[in-house]
Amino acid sequence: MFPEQTGLSFQAWRRRLRLLKSLEYLSAGQPVGAAAWRCGYDSPSAFIAAFRQTFGRTPAQLLGRPSESFSDSYCS
Repeated sequence: MFPEQTGLSFQAWRRRLRLLKSLEYLSAGQPVGAAAWRCGYDSPSAFIAAFRQTFGRTPAQLLGRPSESFSDSYCS
């Protein structure tokens, strides 16, 4: 019933929800590593790959910031 109502599998919906939540953290200036960890990803690179696959761009490209403004640090 979930796919019928959302058009997505539960896993795809959950992934999209997590990535949309990450936009709040990234927009607030949180480092990529912190956003990745808070959204359940094991590494910034896995997060960036999922982000790019979903949105077609990296977090830095989507938010129009230079990539060096996003740290791989898990703590801010």
